[in-house]
Amino acid sequence: MKHKFLVLAVAVLTASGASMAAHHEKSDMAMDKMKMMDTNGDGMISKDEFMKAHETMYMQMKKNAAGMVDVKEMHMMMKKKMDNKHKDMPMGHHEKMKSDGMGK
Repeated sequence: MKHKFLVLAVAVLTASGASMAAHHEKSDMAMDKMKMMDTNGDGMISKDEFMKAHETMYMQMKKNAAGMVDVKEMHMMMKKKMDNKHKDMPMGHHEKMKSDGMGK
C-alpha cells in the first residue's frame, strides 16, 4: 500500500512540476514581450508603445492580395517563433510543450 501511495505521490509531483514549468515559461515569454514593448525603459507600457509594437508585428506578417492576414498564417508564424525559441532545449521538451497545449 505504501508503494502505491509513493508512486502516486511522485506522479502528482512530477505532473505539477511540469505544469509549473510550463506556466513559468509562459510567464517568461509574456515578460519578454512586455520588455520589448517598453521602448523607453520606464517599466510602463504606454498606448503608443503598445500600438507601435503590434503595428511592427502586423507589418512582418504575410498578407493576402487584399492586405489581410490569414488567421492560419498568423498561427503558423507564431508556431515558427515558438519552435525557433525552443530549438536548443533538451530532446523531448517540444513534445511536452505540445501535450501541454503550448506548442500547437
